[in-house]
Amino acid sequence: MAHYASAAARLWNRIRFEIGHRGVEGVILELQRDAMLPLPRSREFTLICLEGALWVTEDDERRDVILEAGGRHRLTREGTAIVVALCPARLRVEAPEQWIIRGWSKDRSAARACA
Repeated sequence: MAHYASAAARLWNRIRFEIGHRGVEGVILELQRDAMLPLPRSREFTLICLEGALWVTEDDERRDVILEAGGRHRLTREGTAIVVALCPARLRVEAPEQWIIRGWSKDRSAARACA
């Protein structure tokens, strides 16, 4: 279990790096059935189910969410969200707007305006 936890942590750190430092607005992941993806410190990220079905639960939230293809959910809690693939699924994780505005993508769009 420790190996799985460290692999999931590395994946989440890569997602946050891609979004926060490279200016990517979202990352698409493919999850196999029963795959579990913990998302610590994920408040205000948006999850979009592109294919399949996902179960989403957040710390201190009474209601869980089931996302089917086309469904989206904005995470609202400070703690960890857990995403579980109910069947093979594709998921897009989108950054909070303030990450995009203050991140590298802001600088990139300013450079385009000057070109």
